[in-house]
Amino acid sequence: MDTPRKRVRVRVILAAGVVAAAVAAGLALTGAGFGCWHGQSPGATPAKIVRADLLEGNWEGRWASTSNDMDGKLRCEIRKLDADSYEASFHAQFAKVLTHDSTVTLRARRGPGRWEFEGSKDLGLMSGGVYTYKGRVSGGEFYSTYDSSYDRGEFKMKRAVAASQPATRPGLP
Repeated sequence: MDTPRKRVRVRVILAAGVVAAAVAAGLALTGAGFGCWHGQSPGATPAKIVRADLLEGNWEGRWASTSNDMDGKLRCEIRKLDADSYEASFHAQFAKVLTHDSTVTLRARRGPGRWEFEGSKDLGLMSGGVYTYKGRVSGGEFYSTYDSSYDRGEFKMKRAVAASQPATRPGLP
C-alpha cells in the first residue's frame, strides 16, 4: 500500500543517499578522507599516522643553551634533498622578541626506528662562528645538540600540529 508517509520516508532515504554520495565524491576529489594521508595535503600529519620519512616535515619546540641561561621557542622545516641529505630551516626566538633564521644541511642515516643526523654551518662571527649539530629523530621527537666556540646547547622539538594551515617556511607568514 502506497501511503503519503511511506512516500516521504522513501524521499528522505533517497535524499540522504544523494548527500552521502556527494560527500564521498567531494572527499575523493580533494584527496581527503579516511586513511589517505600521503604527506601531500596541507596541514600537519595526524598524530596516529606514522610518516615513512621520520625526519621530513615541520617541527616545533624549544632550544636551550647550556653555556648561559638563554632559551626560547624553536620551529623547523626539514626537507629531503637526496638519499642522505636534508635541509633544515630553523627559526629561533630568544629574549622573547628577537629571532634568528638559519638553514643547515644535515647528513642523516637511518637506524632501527630512528634517524641520526649531523651537520655544521658557519653563522658568521657576530652569531658565534661555526656551529655543529648532532642528533636524532625517534617516536615523533627531534633532539639535537649544538656546539660553537661561544655557545652550546640543545634543541627539543615535536611534530608541528597546525590542522588548518599549509606548511610554510619558518619565519614566513
